[in-house]
Amino acid sequence: MSLIDEGIQSGLDLMFDTYSYHCGFSVINVLYPEWFLARVPEVYSDTWALFRLRAELELIVALLGFGYENVQVLNTKHPALKKYNGMFLKDIADARGLSQFENFLDVTEKSEGRAVVLNHRYSSQENIKKLMKHPASLYMTDALVYEEGAQNPASFGCYPRFLQFARDFDLLSLESCVSKMTGAVAKRFNLPNRGLLKEGYYADITIFDWANIQDLNTRSQTDRRPAGIESVYINGRQVLEKGKARPGATYGRVIRAGGA
Repeated sequence: MSLIDEGIQSGLDLMFDTYSYHCGFSVINVLYPEWFLARVPEVYSDTWALFRLRAELELIVALLGFGYENVQVLNTKHPALKKYNGMFLKDIADARGLSQFENFLDVTEKSEGRAVVLNHRYSSQENIKKLMKHPASLYMTDALVYEEGAQNPASFGCYPRFLQFARDFDLLSLESCVSKMTGAVAKRFNLPNRGLLKEGYYADITIFDWANIQDLNTRSQTDRRPAGIESVYINGRQVLEKGKARPGATYGRVIRAGGA
């Protein structure tokens, strides 16, 4: 954080976003070096290039401790591999009877590098707590919801997890935590009439139980609804009632910075 703090102290207008999970959301190509990606697809049949790639990946494991067991494939993006959605690369390789490297390469090639992954050990709980408390931080989810495959847990539990951490670890007040995910974000991105409970503003409201709000996701079950949320209103119309979505209640719309 020293670079950000130094920049702020020097007079720069700096803020940053953060999320409450220690897994990073991306596609499988992000795990490959630039020199390899520059030669796709013919590089998949280059014996020397594959030897070099394997050596580099083994070095990463040795130096960083990050390996195939830390990469969870949410969507393989290939019909023949669909049954492995939600599994970790190591477990997929074991199930297919392939080496870890062969499986990694095959999933990448079959999906044309588009397999959706979560990279675990991307951060740590201690880092999350430090970032949450920083006065220049704002909250986001780093997540998308997909029609197929396993889901990113942050799509369901990111904000509840922020509130849970703020409460359980006494990181910051309820008011400060809520502000970092609502009003402060709207102000930063110049979203008029959003983010505050105020007359004349759009009524985007979440009613939750501060004492019981909790993210319920696990490593294997990543689409669980959180506990402690009673009702949600979007643009003044209720979309969640007693913890359950109301059928056909789609009242949201795209919001652009600088406009309503």
